[in-house]
Amino acid sequence: MLLTLTDRLGDWNPQLFRELKGRLTGRKLLLATATSVVVQGLLISAYSNSTCTKYVDSIVSRCVEYHWEIDWRPLFISESIILMLLLFAVGVYMLVADIVREQNRGTLNFIRLSPRSSQSILLGKILGVPFLLYWGIAIALPLHWVAAIAVGIDLGWVFSSYLMTAAFCSFFYLVFLLNALLLPAPYQAIGASFVGCWVTSLYAAFLSWGFDWYELSYSGDSYWKWFSVSVGEELMLKTIWTVITFGVAAYWTWQALNRRFRNPYATLLSKGQSYWLTASFQIWFLGWLWSSYDSFNNLTELNKFAVMLPVSMVNLGFLLMLVGAITPHRQILVDWARYLEASLPTAKGQKMQDLVWGEKSPIGWAVTINVAIVTAIWLPWLVAQVGLVSGGKVLAGMVLSANLIWMYALLVQLLVLGQTKLVKIRTGVALSAVICLPSLLFSVLEVKNATWWMFAVFGSCWQFLPEASLTSIVLSCFGQILAMIMIDWHLRQQLNQLGASTSKELLTDSKV
Repeated sequence: MLLTLTDRLGDWNPQLFRELKGRLTGRKLLLATATSVVVQGLLISAYSNSTCTKYVDSIVSRCVEYHWEIDWRPLFISESIILMLLLFAVGVYMLVADIVREQNRGTLNFIRLSPRSSQSILLGKILGVPFLLYWGIAIALPLHWVAAIAVGIDLGWVFSSYLMTAAFCSFFYLVFLLNALLLPAPYQAIGASFVGCWVTSLYAAFLSWGFDWYELSYSGDSYWKWFSVSVGEELMLKTIWTVITFGVAAYWTWQALNRRFRNPYATLLSKGQSYWLTASFQIWFLGWLWSSYDSFNNLTELNKFAVMLPVSMVNLGFLLMLVGAITPHRQILVDWARYLEASLPTAKGQKMQDLVWGEKSPIGWAVTINVAIVTAIWLPWLVAQVGLVSGGKVLAGMVLSANLIWMYALLVQLLVLGQTKLVKIRTGVALSAVICLPSLLFSVLEVKNATWWMFAVFGSCWQFLPEASLTSIVLSCFGQILAMIMIDWHLRQQLNQLGASTSKELLTDSKV
């Protein structure tokens, strides 16, 4: 029977079978079991008190009967924190250390050549590498349940916490596995473990949010709303919202991890995936502010515009990360330009489709579509907040912000075409300078003209728009369009030159 089960496991996921084969030895299983039992015994002894109930009189009185009491509440809390530490700190360390070790040995490329799908290989890693940890945690769960029942904690809250923890843990593991593939450094495992310790404290506070430790029941939080739905009031709503949120985040991280594992030179996301990711994130983000409609009505117009500054900064960070996720490598762009140069007469009809959906083409149109999605989702809500009279200024603010994001994206694309080995560092430094230096320069020079601020400093439009003149808005937008045209023209010229020069080299070599 055991042989049949092993054969079935090997057929379903050979990578999981490979991971378990080296770990499921009798000695290792016994060690994991003994460690779990010993830790539970230490917890019980640490929170136990004994009281003598019967003495025997003799030369020296001695106790013959004891009454043992266990303080179950601190035991339950301590075990909960230990289990989360094991999952978030030890589990992520084991996974990242295994990936880094495979990369250093060169066996990861060998695994990539397996006929099995990358999803099957990654799933085998996630389930198999920390299996002994999962085994030890599973053995400790009965004590966790007994402690919850003894204290009087609702088991519904306990099992809801398990569901939320599973969803978050999946997302957490996938993020650091992706990070290990992107930056295979020996310190990755230790760094991930330290982050796991920090995340444990934050996540423990999140789980306890809304739980009344005096009444030992979930009392809820009426202030936590999402699209006017009181998510925090009911435990079921909180569980569903958390599982869906981290589940969707884990799904997109899984897509990026799967693509990078299958091909180290591929973009993290396709352009089509980026559109869906942008839409899902913007809807999720809008849900947090949607419930604040009544509060917004009490604000002045100046403060309403000021609220958009942090929203714009969050979207800037999101879109810049998205730009990094869909930007192809230099050689891929050169190959695309060469293909376009070689098949120019027949490629005209397919060029637009390739720019919108192709993974090897420049990202200009993809960034435009993503920015348009952001604008389409946020604009109706913003106009409803400030009214139709100020709706034109809201649209102007979104256009000015979109233009700057588009210029940042084109700058990234232009810098990626450079041949320097430090292209990532150079791109990061240049992008940071373009974003931060104008505001520092204008502040030092005490520039008061709103036109210059709205033209060059991201987010400043929301500060100046309520009192800005139409001329100032038009000049800022016109200046941005000119800068966009110049950057786009330079990018096109460089791509054409690379494509033409490469094609000429290939033709020369073929003639020879």
